Amino acid sequence: METVYGLVAAGLILLFTFCKFLFPRKYRKLNLPLSPPAWPIIGHLHLLGPLPHQALSEQAQKHGPLLFLWLGSVPTIVASNASTARECLRTYDQIFASRPAKTESVQILSSNHIDMGWTDHGPLWRHFRKICKLELFSPKKMEASKHVRREEVSSMLKSLLKEGEGGKVVSVSSQVFDLTRNVITRMVLNTKYFVSGSAEALEFQKTVYEYFQLNGVFVLGDYLPFMAWLDFQGYKRRMKIVHERLDAMMDKIVQEHRDLKLGASINFIDVLLAVGQDDGNERFGIDNIKALVSDMITTGSDTSSITIIWGIAEILRNPSVLEKAHQELDRIVGRERIVEEDDIPQLKYLQAIVKETFRLHPAVPLLVPHESTQAVQIAGYDIPAKSRLLVNAWAIGRDPSSWEKPLEFFPDRFLNNTIDIRGKDYELIPFGSGRRGCPGLELGLINVQLGMAALLQSFNWSLPYPQRPADLDMTELFGLTLPRASPLCAVATPRLPRHLYCN
Repeated sequence: METVYGLVAAGLILLFTFCKFLFPRKYRKLNLPLSPPAWPIIGHLHLLGPLPHQALSEQAQKHGPLLFLWLGSVPTIVASNASTARECLRTYDQIFASRPAKTESVQILSSNHIDMGWTDHGPLWRHFRKICKLELFSPKKMEASKHVRREEVSSMLKSLLKEGEGGKVVSVSSQVFDLTRNVITRMVLNTKYFVSGSAEALEFQKTVYEYFQLNGVFVLGDYLPFMAWLDFQGYKRRMKIVHERLDAMMDKIVQEHRDLKLGASINFIDVLLAVGQDDGNERFGIDNIKALVSDMITTGSDTSSITIIWGIAEILRNPSVLEKAHQELDRIVGRERIVEEDDIPQLKYLQAIVKETFRLHPAVPLLVPHESTQAVQIAGYDIPAKSRLLVNAWAIGRDPSSWEKPLEFFPDRFLNNTIDIRGKDYELIPFGSGRRGCPGLELGLINVQLGMAALLQSFNWSLPYPQRPADLDMTELFGLTLPRASPLCAVATPRLPRHLYCN
Protein backbone atom coordinates (compact mmCIF):
# COMPACT_ATOMS: atom_id res chain seq x y z
CA MET A 1 0.00 0.00 0.00
CA GLU A 2 2.82 2.40 0.86
CA THR A 3 4.36 1.65 -2.53
CA VAL A 4 1.08 2.56 -4.24
CA TYR A 5 0.82 5.82 -2.27
CA GLY A 6 4.44 6.58 -3.17
CA LEU A 7 3.80 6.02 -6.88
CA VAL A 8 0.69 8.20 -6.77
CA ALA A 9 2.58 10.95 -4.96
CA ALA A 10 5.44 10.73 -7.45
CA GLY A 11 2.96 10.89 -10.32
CA LEU A 12 1.27 13.97 -8.87
CA ILE A 13 4.62 15.69 -8.36
CA LEU A 14 5.61 14.86 -11.93
CA LEU A 15 2.28 16.12 -13.23
CA PHE A 16 2.62 19.35 -11.24
CA THR A 17 6.15 19.84 -12.57
CA PHE A 18 5.03 19.35 -16.16
CA CYS A 19 2.07 21.72 -15.74
CA LYS A 20 4.30 24.34 -14.18
CA PHE A 21 6.74 23.96 -17.05
CA LEU A 22 4.08 24.00 -19.74
CA PHE A 23 1.89 26.76 -18.32
CA PRO A 24 4.30 29.31 -16.73
CA ARG A 25 3.12 31.40 -13.81
CA LYS A 26 3.82 34.68 -15.65
CA TYR A 27 0.87 34.03 -17.96
CA ARG A 28 -1.54 33.95 -15.03
CA LYS A 29 -0.98 37.67 -14.42
CA LEU A 30 -2.00 38.63 -17.96
CA ASN A 31 -5.41 39.55 -19.28
CA LEU A 32 -5.49 36.71 -21.79
CA PRO A 33 -8.30 36.04 -24.27
CA LEU A 34 -10.94 33.54 -23.18
CA SER A 35 -9.93 29.92 -23.26
CA PRO A 36 -11.69 26.53 -23.08
CA PRO A 37 -10.82 24.23 -20.16
CA ALA A 38 -7.36 22.72 -20.64
CA TRP A 39 -6.07 19.28 -19.78
CA PRO A 40 -2.81 18.77 -17.90
CA ILE A 41 0.30 18.57 -20.05
CA ILE A 42 -1.47 18.52 -23.46
CA GLY A 43 -3.39 21.75 -22.85
CA HIS A 44 -5.99 22.08 -25.61
CA LEU A 45 -4.52 19.66 -28.15
CA HIS A 46 -7.38 17.25 -27.50
CA LEU A 47 -9.84 19.79 -28.93
CA LEU A 48 -8.38 19.86 -32.44
CA GLY A 49 -9.60 16.54 -33.83
CA PRO A 50 -9.17 15.51 -37.49
CA LEU A 51 -10.51 18.86 -38.82
CA PRO A 52 -8.89 21.55 -36.61
CA HIS A 53 -10.32 24.50 -38.56
CA GLN A 54 -13.84 23.28 -37.85
CA ALA A 55 -13.08 22.42 -34.21
CA LEU A 56 -11.53 25.84 -33.60
CA SER A 57 -14.52 27.52 -35.25
CA GLU A 58 -16.83 25.71 -32.81
CA GLN A 59 -14.70 26.86 -29.87
CA ALA A 60 -14.80 30.44 -31.15
CA GLN A 61 -18.60 30.30 -31.20
CA LYS A 62 -18.54 29.28 -27.53
CA HIS A 63 -15.72 31.45 -26.18
CA GLY A 64 -15.34 34.39 -28.57
CA PRO A 65 -13.54 35.28 -31.82
CA LEU A 66 -10.10 35.58 -30.17
CA LEU A 67 -9.08 32.41 -28.34
CA PHE A 68 -6.06 31.70 -26.19
CA LEU A 69 -4.96 28.07 -26.27
CA TRP A 70 -2.16 26.02 -24.85
CA LEU A 71 -1.19 23.58 -27.58
CA GLY A 72 1.03 21.55 -25.32
CA SER A 73 3.71 24.04 -24.26
CA VAL A 74 3.02 26.51 -27.09
CA PRO A 75 0.90 29.59 -26.30
CA THR A 76 -1.43 30.06 -29.26
CA ILE A 77 -4.05 32.62 -30.23
CA VAL A 78 -6.73 31.95 -32.82
CA ALA A 79 -8.38 34.84 -34.71
CA SER A 80 -11.80 33.79 -36.04
CA ASN A 81 -13.49 36.99 -37.24
CA ALA A 82 -12.68 39.94 -39.46
CA SER A 83 -12.00 42.36 -36.60
CA THR A 84 -9.39 40.24 -34.80
CA ALA A 85 -7.75 39.23 -38.11
CA ARG A 86 -7.50 42.91 -39.07
CA GLU A 87 -5.70 43.78 -35.82
CA CYS A 88 -3.25 40.90 -36.16
CA LEU A 89 -2.49 41.20 -39.88
CA ARG A 90 -2.77 44.94 -40.45
CA THR A 91 -2.47 46.91 -37.21
CA TYR A 92 0.32 44.66 -35.87
CA ASP A 93 1.49 43.23 -39.18
CA GLN A 94 5.20 43.60 -38.43
CA ILE A 95 4.92 41.99 -34.99
CA PHE A 96 3.22 38.92 -36.48
CA ALA A 97 5.39 38.71 -39.63
CA SER A 98 7.57 35.84 -38.37
CA ARG A 99 6.96 32.10 -38.73
CA PRO A 100 7.18 29.38 -36.06
CA ALA A 101 10.77 28.23 -36.06
CA LYS A 102 11.17 24.75 -34.66
CA THR A 103 8.36 22.61 -35.99
CA GLU A 104 9.05 19.24 -37.59
CA SER A 105 7.42 20.34 -40.86
CA VAL A 106 9.63 23.44 -41.08
CA GLN A 107 12.80 21.54 -40.18
CA ILE A 108 12.14 18.68 -42.61
CA LEU A 109 9.79 19.76 -45.40
CA SER A 110 11.21 23.26 -45.87
CA SER A 111 14.80 22.18 -45.13
CA ASN A 112 15.01 24.42 -42.07
CA HIS A 113 13.71 27.76 -43.34
CA ILE A 114 15.36 27.94 -46.76
CA ASP A 115 12.17 28.47 -48.81
CA MET A 116 10.10 31.64 -49.08
CA GLY A 117 6.96 30.46 -47.28
CA TRP A 118 8.72 29.54 -44.05
CA THR A 119 11.80 31.77 -44.13
CA ASP A 120 11.71 34.14 -41.18
CA HIS A 121 10.89 37.78 -41.77
CA GLY A 122 14.13 39.51 -42.67
CA PRO A 123 16.57 40.35 -45.51
CA LEU A 124 16.60 36.87 -47.06
CA TRP A 125 12.80 36.67 -47.15
CA ARG A 126 12.57 40.14 -48.71
CA HIS A 127 15.14 39.06 -51.30
CA PHE A 128 13.12 35.94 -52.19
CA ARG A 129 9.87 37.87 -52.42
CA LYS A 130 11.39 40.57 -54.63
CA ILE A 131 12.73 37.99 -57.08
CA CYS A 132 9.39 36.20 -57.32
CA LYS A 133 7.43 39.43 -57.69
CA LEU A 134 9.69 40.71 -60.48
CA GLU A 135 10.31 37.48 -62.37
CA LEU A 136 6.96 35.69 -62.14
CA PHE A 137 4.15 37.90 -60.85
CA SER A 138 4.79 41.40 -62.20
CA PRO A 139 2.18 42.86 -64.60
CA LYS A 140 4.70 42.54 -67.44
CA LYS A 141 5.32 38.85 -66.73
CA MET A 142 1.61 38.15 -66.28
CA GLU A 143 0.87 39.76 -69.65
CA ALA A 144 3.68 37.81 -71.32
CA SER A 145 2.35 34.49 -69.98
CA LYS A 146 -1.24 34.96 -71.19
CA HIS A 147 -0.68 32.59 -74.09
CA VAL A 148 0.45 29.87 -71.67
CA ARG A 149 -2.80 29.98 -69.74
CA ARG A 150 -4.85 30.14 -72.95
CA GLU A 151 -3.07 27.11 -74.43
CA GLU A 152 -3.32 25.03 -71.27
CA VAL A 153 -7.02 25.80 -70.86
CA SER A 154 -7.54 24.68 -74.46
CA SER A 155 -5.58 21.50 -73.78
CA MET A 156 -7.70 20.73 -70.70
CA LEU A 157 -10.96 21.21 -72.61
CA LYS A 158 -9.77 18.92 -75.40
CA SER A 159 -8.77 16.28 -72.84
CA LEU A 160 -12.12 16.53 -71.04
CA LEU A 161 -13.98 16.16 -74.34
CA LYS A 162 -12.05 12.98 -75.14
CA GLU A 163 -12.33 11.52 -71.61
CA GLY A 164 -16.06 12.24 -71.41
CA GLU A 165 -16.94 10.89 -74.88
CA GLY A 166 -20.28 9.09 -74.86
CA GLY A 167 -21.32 10.40 -71.46
CA LYS A 168 -18.46 8.77 -69.55
CA VAL A 169 -17.61 10.11 -66.10
CA VAL A 170 -14.55 12.38 -66.06
CA SER A 171 -12.07 13.02 -63.26
CA VAL A 172 -12.45 16.74 -62.64
CA SER A 173 -9.76 16.67 -59.94
CA SER A 174 -7.07 15.19 -62.21
CA GLN A 175 -7.89 17.42 -65.16
CA VAL A 176 -7.83 20.61 -63.11
CA PHE A 177 -4.60 19.68 -61.32
CA ASP A 178 -2.99 19.03 -64.72
CA LEU A 179 -4.10 22.48 -65.85
CA THR A 180 -2.62 24.38 -62.91
CA ARG A 181 0.57 22.27 -62.85
CA ASN A 182 1.18 22.80 -66.57
CA VAL A 183 0.59 26.56 -66.32
CA ILE A 184 3.04 27.04 -63.45
CA THR A 185 5.76 24.71 -64.81
CA ARG A 186 5.67 26.50 -68.15
CA MET A 187 5.94 29.86 -66.40
CA VAL A 188 8.81 28.72 -64.17
CA LEU A 189 10.65 26.37 -66.56
CA ASN A 190 9.49 27.46 -70.04
CA THR A 191 8.34 23.90 -70.62
CA LYS A 192 5.44 21.59 -69.71
CA TYR A 193 7.64 19.49 -67.48
CA PHE A 194 5.30 16.63 -66.50
CA VAL A 195 3.38 14.77 -69.20
CA SER A 196 -0.27 14.54 -68.16
CA GLY A 197 -1.23 11.00 -67.21
CA SER A 198 2.37 9.78 -67.01
CA ALA A 199 3.68 7.89 -63.99
CA GLU A 200 5.94 10.87 -63.19
CA ALA A 201 3.01 13.30 -63.28
CA LEU A 202 0.90 11.07 -61.04
CA GLU A 203 3.80 10.68 -58.62
CA PHE A 204 4.22 14.47 -58.51
CA GLN A 205 0.50 15.00 -57.83
CA LYS A 206 0.56 12.45 -55.01
CA THR A 207 3.70 14.02 -53.53
CA VAL A 208 2.22 17.53 -53.63
CA TYR A 209 -0.96 16.39 -51.84
CA GLU A 210 1.10 14.66 -49.15
CA TYR A 211 3.42 17.65 -48.84
CA PHE A 212 0.60 20.05 -48.05
CA GLN A 213 -1.20 17.60 -45.79
CA LEU A 214 1.93 17.01 -43.69
CA ASN A 215 2.74 20.74 -43.64
CA GLY A 216 -0.51 21.33 -41.74
CA VAL A 217 -0.70 18.42 -39.31
CA PHE A 218 -0.31 19.00 -35.58
CA VAL A 219 2.76 16.96 -34.63
CA LEU A 220 2.72 16.17 -30.91
CA GLY A 221 6.49 16.52 -30.67
CA ASP A 222 6.21 20.18 -31.75
CA TYR A 223 4.02 20.94 -28.74
CA LEU A 224 5.30 18.37 -26.24
CA PRO A 225 9.09 18.41 -26.81
CA PHE A 226 9.76 15.52 -24.44
CA MET A 227 7.77 13.29 -26.83
CA ALA A 228 9.49 14.37 -30.05
CA TRP A 229 11.80 11.36 -30.20
CA LEU A 230 8.88 8.91 -30.20
CA ASP A 231 7.23 9.93 -33.51
CA PHE A 232 4.41 7.54 -32.71
CA GLN A 233 2.10 9.44 -35.11
CA GLY A 234 4.52 8.50 -37.89
CA TYR A 235 4.50 12.04 -39.30
CA LYS A 236 8.25 12.61 -39.04
CA ARG A 237 9.00 9.46 -41.03
CA ARG A 238 6.44 10.39 -43.70
CA MET A 239 7.82 13.95 -43.91
CA LYS A 240 11.31 12.64 -44.59
CA ILE A 241 10.02 10.38 -47.37
CA VAL A 242 8.02 13.21 -49.01
CA HIS A 243 10.93 15.63 -48.69
CA GLU A 244 13.31 13.14 -50.30
CA ARG A 245 10.91 12.55 -53.20
CA LEU A 246 10.27 16.25 -53.77
CA ASP A 247 13.95 17.15 -53.40
CA ALA A 248 14.90 14.50 -55.95
CA MET A 249 12.34 15.93 -58.41
CA MET A 250 13.62 19.49 -57.92
CA ASP A 251 17.24 18.35 -58.16
CA LYS A 252 16.46 16.64 -61.46
CA ILE A 253 14.71 19.77 -62.77
CA VAL A 254 17.63 22.06 -61.87
CA GLN A 255 20.28 19.67 -63.16
CA GLU A 256 18.43 19.05 -66.43
CA HIS A 257 18.11 22.79 -66.83
CA ARG A 258 21.84 23.23 -66.34
CA ASP A 259 22.75 20.38 -68.69
CA LEU A 260 20.13 20.72 -71.42
CA LYS A 261 19.03 24.35 -71.13
CA LEU A 262 15.30 23.61 -71.07
CA GLY A 263 13.41 26.32 -72.96
CA ALA A 264 14.78 28.73 -75.51
CA SER A 265 14.53 31.91 -73.44
CA ILE A 266 15.68 32.96 -70.00
CA ASN A 267 13.45 31.51 -67.31
CA PHE A 268 13.02 31.64 -63.56
CA ILE A 269 15.82 29.15 -62.82
CA ASP A 270 18.22 31.14 -65.00
CA VAL A 271 17.46 34.19 -62.88
CA LEU A 272 17.91 32.28 -59.63
CA LEU A 273 21.23 30.81 -60.74
CA ALA A 274 22.46 34.24 -61.76
CA VAL A 275 21.35 35.77 -58.46
CA GLY A 276 23.00 32.96 -56.54
CA GLN A 277 26.31 33.65 -58.27
CA ASP A 278 26.15 37.44 -58.02
CA ASP A 279 24.54 37.77 -54.62
CA GLY A 280 27.60 37.07 -52.48
CA ASN A 281 25.30 35.47 -49.91
CA GLU A 282 26.38 31.93 -49.08
CA ARG A 283 22.86 31.04 -47.94
CA PHE A 284 21.54 31.61 -51.45
CA GLY A 285 22.85 28.43 -52.97
CA ILE A 286 21.50 25.47 -54.90
CA ASP A 287 19.30 24.38 -51.99
CA ASN A 288 17.60 27.79 -51.91
CA ILE A 289 17.05 27.61 -55.65
CA LYS A 290 15.47 24.16 -55.40
CA ALA A 291 13.32 25.33 -52.48
CA LEU A 292 12.05 28.39 -54.36
CA VAL A 293 11.29 26.38 -57.50
CA SER A 294 9.50 23.82 -55.34
CA ASP A 295 7.50 26.59 -53.62
CA MET A 296 6.33 28.03 -56.92
CA ILE A 297 5.45 24.71 -58.57
CA THR A 298 3.79 22.98 -55.61
CA THR A 299 1.83 25.98 -54.36
CA GLY A 300 0.89 27.10 -57.86
CA SER A 301 -0.38 23.61 -58.70
CA ASP A 302 -2.21 22.87 -55.47
CA THR A 303 -4.05 25.92 -54.18
CA SER A 304 -5.61 27.02 -57.49
CA SER A 305 -6.71 23.51 -58.40
CA ILE A 306 -8.28 23.00 -54.96
CA THR A 307 -10.39 26.15 -55.37
CA ILE A 308 -11.59 25.28 -58.88
CA ILE A 309 -12.52 21.74 -57.79
CA TRP A 310 -14.52 23.01 -54.79
CA GLY A 311 -16.24 25.54 -57.06
CA ILE A 312 -17.34 22.86 -59.54
CA ALA A 313 -18.49 20.68 -56.62
CA GLU A 314 -20.68 23.49 -55.28
CA ILE A 315 -22.10 24.13 -58.76
CA LEU A 316 -22.98 20.44 -59.08
CA ARG A 317 -24.99 20.85 -55.88
CA ASN A 318 -26.58 24.08 -57.11
CA PRO A 319 -27.78 23.68 -60.74
CA SER A 320 -29.42 27.14 -60.71
CA VAL A 321 -25.95 28.69 -60.31
CA LEU A 322 -24.73 26.82 -63.39
CA GLU A 323 -27.71 28.06 -65.37
CA LYS A 324 -27.05 31.70 -64.43
CA ALA A 325 -23.35 31.30 -65.24
CA HIS A 326 -24.23 29.90 -68.68
CA GLN A 327 -26.55 32.82 -69.36
CA GLU A 328 -23.86 35.36 -68.52
CA LEU A 329 -21.16 33.56 -70.52
CA ASP A 330 -23.43 33.24 -73.56
CA ARG A 331 -24.32 36.93 -73.34
CA ILE A 332 -20.76 38.26 -72.87
CA VAL A 333 -18.64 35.70 -74.73
CA GLY A 334 -21.07 33.73 -76.89
CA ARG A 335 -20.62 30.17 -78.10
CA GLU A 336 -18.33 30.76 -81.07
CA ARG A 337 -15.08 31.12 -79.14
CA ILE A 338 -13.52 30.05 -75.84
CA VAL A 339 -13.56 32.58 -73.00
CA GLU A 340 -10.35 34.67 -72.65
CA GLU A 341 -8.67 36.47 -69.75
CA ASP A 342 -9.77 39.82 -71.17
CA ASP A 343 -13.41 38.74 -70.75
CA ILE A 344 -13.10 38.19 -67.00
CA PRO A 345 -13.72 41.83 -65.88
CA GLN A 346 -17.11 41.77 -67.64
CA LEU A 347 -18.15 38.42 -66.12
CA LYS A 348 -19.55 39.72 -62.83
CA TYR A 349 -21.46 36.57 -61.94
CA LEU A 350 -18.42 34.40 -62.67
CA GLN A 351 -16.37 36.60 -60.34
CA ALA A 352 -19.11 36.22 -57.72
CA ILE A 353 -18.94 32.42 -58.03
CA VAL A 354 -15.18 32.53 -57.48
CA LYS A 355 -15.52 34.78 -54.43
CA GLU A 356 -18.21 32.57 -52.96
CA THR A 357 -15.98 29.53 -53.46
CA PHE A 358 -13.10 31.28 -51.71
CA ARG A 359 -15.47 32.25 -48.87
CA LEU A 360 -16.71 28.72 -48.15
CA HIS A 361 -13.59 26.82 -49.18
CA PRO A 362 -10.39 28.80 -48.59
CA ALA A 363 -7.49 26.76 -49.95
CA VAL A 364 -5.48 27.43 -46.76
CA PRO A 365 -8.06 27.21 -43.94
CA LEU A 366 -5.86 28.40 -41.04
CA LEU A 367 -3.55 30.46 -43.27
CA VAL A 368 0.17 29.82 -42.76
CA PRO A 369 0.96 30.19 -39.02
CA HIS A 370 2.50 33.39 -37.70
CA GLU A 371 4.43 34.06 -34.49
CA SER A 372 4.62 37.28 -32.47
CA THR A 373 8.05 38.82 -31.91
CA GLN A 374 6.95 40.93 -28.93
CA ALA A 375 4.06 41.36 -26.53
CA VAL A 376 1.04 43.21 -27.88
CA GLN A 377 -2.61 43.92 -27.08
CA ILE A 378 -5.32 42.60 -29.40
CA ALA A 379 -8.99 43.47 -28.80
CA GLY A 380 -8.00 44.63 -25.30
CA TYR A 381 -6.30 41.34 -24.40
CA ASP A 382 -2.64 40.72 -23.60
CA ILE A 383 -0.82 38.61 -26.18
CA PRO A 384 2.62 37.44 -25.01
CA ALA A 385 5.71 37.45 -27.20
CA LYS A 386 6.45 34.17 -28.99
CA SER A 387 2.75 33.34 -29.27
CA ARG A 388 1.66 31.24 -32.23
CA LEU A 389 -1.05 32.93 -34.33
CA LEU A 390 -3.62 30.92 -36.29
CA VAL A 391 -5.98 32.95 -38.48
CA ASN A 392 -9.04 30.81 -39.18
CA ALA A 393 -9.96 31.97 -42.69
CA TRP A 394 -12.49 29.13 -42.89
CA ALA A 395 -14.35 30.42 -39.82
CA ILE A 396 -14.12 34.05 -40.97
CA GLY A 397 -15.80 33.13 -44.25
CA ARG A 398 -18.67 31.51 -42.34
CA ASP A 399 -19.04 34.13 -39.61
CA PRO A 400 -22.76 35.00 -39.25
CA SER A 401 -21.87 38.50 -38.06
CA SER A 402 -20.35 39.17 -41.50
CA TRP A 403 -22.47 37.01 -43.79
CA GLU A 404 -26.18 36.41 -44.15
CA LYS A 405 -26.99 32.68 -44.41
CA PRO A 406 -23.26 31.93 -44.15
CA LEU A 407 -23.48 28.19 -44.89
CA GLU A 408 -25.38 28.66 -48.16
CA PHE A 409 -23.55 28.75 -51.50
CA PHE A 410 -25.08 31.94 -52.89
CA PRO A 411 -22.85 33.87 -55.33
CA ASP A 412 -25.50 36.59 -55.75
CA ARG A 413 -24.42 38.03 -52.40
CA PHE A 414 -21.34 39.46 -54.18
CA LEU A 415 -23.16 41.14 -57.08
CA ASN A 416 -23.78 44.32 -55.08
CA ASN A 417 -20.97 43.82 -52.60
CA THR A 418 -17.63 45.64 -52.78
CA ILE A 419 -15.71 43.13 -50.62
CA ASP A 420 -12.50 42.16 -52.41
CA ILE A 421 -10.24 39.15 -51.84
CA ARG A 422 -6.85 40.84 -52.11
CA GLY A 423 -6.29 41.16 -48.36
CA LYS A 424 -7.80 44.57 -47.58
CA ASP A 425 -11.29 43.37 -46.63
CA TYR A 426 -10.82 41.00 -43.71
CA GLU A 427 -14.19 39.34 -44.10
CA LEU A 428 -12.62 37.40 -46.99
CA ILE A 429 -8.85 36.70 -46.89
CA PRO A 430 -8.16 33.44 -48.77
CA PHE A 431 -4.71 34.72 -49.79
CA GLY A 432 -3.83 36.09 -46.36
CA SER A 433 -2.98 39.74 -45.80
CA GLY A 434 -0.14 42.06 -44.94
CA ARG A 435 3.50 41.49 -45.72
CA ARG A 436 3.16 37.70 -45.45
CA GLY A 437 0.19 37.59 -47.83
CA CYS A 438 0.52 35.34 -50.88
CA PRO A 439 2.92 36.94 -53.42
CA GLY A 440 1.28 34.98 -56.25
CA LEU A 441 -2.22 36.31 -55.55
CA GLU A 442 -2.83 37.72 -59.03
CA LEU A 443 -1.68 34.56 -60.79
CA GLY A 444 -3.69 32.35 -58.46
CA LEU A 445 -6.80 34.48 -58.95
CA ILE A 446 -6.62 34.56 -62.76
CA ASN A 447 -5.91 30.81 -62.88
CA VAL A 448 -9.07 30.16 -60.84
CA GLN A 449 -11.23 32.66 -62.73
CA LEU A 450 -10.13 31.56 -66.21
CA GLY A 451 -10.20 27.85 -65.37
CA MET A 452 -13.66 28.10 -63.83
CA ALA A 453 -14.99 30.24 -66.69
CA ALA A 454 -13.75 27.81 -69.35
CA LEU A 455 -15.17 24.77 -67.56
CA LEU A 456 -18.56 26.41 -67.09
CA GLN A 457 -18.76 27.83 -70.61
CA SER A 458 -17.70 24.64 -72.37
CA PHE A 459 -19.75 21.99 -70.58
CA ASN A 460 -23.02 21.17 -68.91
CA TRP A 461 -22.07 19.57 -65.61
CA SER A 462 -24.03 16.85 -63.85
CA LEU A 463 -23.48 14.03 -61.38
CA PRO A 464 -23.35 10.41 -62.52
CA TYR A 465 -26.76 8.73 -62.45
CA PRO A 466 -28.40 8.07 -59.99
CA GLN A 467 -26.45 10.41 -57.70
CA ARG A 468 -28.38 13.52 -56.64
CA PRO A 469 -26.87 16.95 -55.84
CA ALA A 470 -27.66 16.53 -52.15
CA ASP A 471 -25.73 13.23 -52.14
CA LEU A 472 -22.39 14.69 -53.23
CA ASP A 473 -19.74 14.05 -50.57
CA MET A 474 -18.25 17.39 -49.45
CA THR A 475 -15.89 16.00 -46.79
CA GLU A 476 -12.67 17.97 -46.35
CA LEU A 477 -9.14 16.62 -45.85
CA PHE A 478 -7.21 18.87 -43.48
CA GLY A 479 -3.62 19.93 -44.06
CA LEU A 480 -1.92 23.23 -44.73
CA THR A 481 -4.34 23.26 -47.69
CA LEU A 482 -7.88 21.90 -47.73
CA PRO A 483 -8.67 19.57 -50.63
CA ARG A 484 -11.69 17.32 -50.94
CA ALA A 485 -11.32 14.01 -49.14
CA SER A 486 -12.35 12.20 -52.32
CA PRO A 487 -11.63 13.10 -55.98
CA LEU A 488 -14.41 14.92 -57.79
CA CYS A 489 -15.94 13.02 -60.72
CA ALA A 490 -18.80 14.22 -62.93
CA VAL A 491 -20.37 14.05 -66.37
CA ALA A 492 -19.27 16.83 -68.74
CA THR A 493 -21.59 17.33 -71.72
CA PRO A 494 -20.18 19.65 -74.44
CA ARG A 495 -22.19 22.80 -75.18
CA LEU A 496 -19.93 24.52 -77.75
CA PRO A 497 -19.19 23.65 -81.40
CA ARG A 498 -16.86 20.65 -81.45
CA HIS A 499 -14.07 22.36 -83.41
CA LEU A 500 -13.48 24.84 -80.56
CA TYR A 501 -12.26 22.04 -78.28
CA CYS A 502 -9.64 20.99 -80.81
CA ASN A 503 -7.88 24.31 -81.43
